[in-house]
Amino acid sequence: MLVFEFAYAMPLALLLVALGIASARRRALLKSKHSVRAIEIWDGGQAVLECVDGTRLPVQIAARRHVTRIWVAIRARGAGRISLVIAHDMLSRSAFRALRLWALWGRSPDPTADSLSR
Repeated sequence: MLVFEFAYAMPLALLLVALGIASARRRALLKSKHSVRAIEIWDGGQAVLECVDGTRLPVQIAARRHVTRIWVAIRARGAGRISLVIAHDMLSRSAFRALRLWALWGRSPDPTADSLSR
């Protein structure tokens, strides 16, 4: 009986790995024309995602966001559900800091505060 179950489990596992690789190549590795290249964040959780092919997708950013020192995970809803993970090395240090602050508190830092504190 174990041999019979294993015979079905192995092809299923290989199929799941192949689908994961195909999905990663298409979306996560920026090979697709639909991969997100830029994000414009507006007030009220509104945002515009710019794809590699130049199309702009208006989306609503979910209130729940995940933030660490290394990455920020954002969920958006537009024509479909979109999840974005932005790593710290994808942006400049100041831009990633501003993104983290926005993701945590829903507002970006005051640009005049840096100039006044120097």
